[in-house]
Amino acid sequence: MSRFLTSIGILTVLIVICILSLLLLKSECGNYRNGIAETAAAISVGDTEAALAAYDRLDADWKHFEDVTGIFTDGSKLDAVRIHMAVLRPLIESGSTEAAAELECVRRLVASIYEEELPYFWHIL
Repeated sequence: MSRFLTSIGILTVLIVICILSLLLLKSECGNYRNGIAETAAAISVGDTEAALAAYDRLDADWKHFEDVTGIFTDGSKLDAVRIHMAVLRPLIESGSTEAAAELECVRRLVASIYEEELPYFWHIL
């Protein structure tokens, strides 16, 4: 009987850890997407200074975002986000129209980090 209770306890702890990790991942991705939205809003109105300031905040938050999400996700997903972020600053500075498209790509990549961790049946297989 004690083995059964121990097994149930271990399973319960694992389930709680999984749920808490999903909540933490959702929070981190949501916070980073808010920064992306702020940058996109500044780009859409043509305010280069505000867009650069928002980008700098995103860049400063990157290390924390990478540390937390890197615990739960594959590093290649984070590398793709970082590659697109590195290209973004020169595009914002030059006032290029591609900056908004690149930022949208970053937003989608960040959203996919959380979505791919959701426990759907086809994700488990």
